[in-house]
Amino acid sequence: MLGESSTEDTGRAPPDQPVEIIAYAVVLHAVRSGTPVSYAGAVREVSVVIGAAVGVVWLKERSTSMRLVDSVLVGAGVVLIKVAG
Repeated sequence: MLGESSTEDTGRAPPDQPVEIIAYAVVLHAVRSGTPVSYAGAVREVSVVIGAAVGVVWLKERSTSMRLVDSVLVGAGVVLIKVAG
């Protein structure tokens, strides 16, 4: 149901939440090491792709062409940051 937490059913956090927390910690470390915030924030969006992959692999969500396109675009953005940045 809309607005309900997924932890109510099982009592556990969804598996993508630890990944997002780790991604945030990596961004904080990168910024403290001198990486521009704009680069670090953009690269952090890779956690969204990882979360989508967790949904498809572990939670057996349906993989759609839109998810695939979005994941490729995020990956291409990270590559552009690396090449042009």
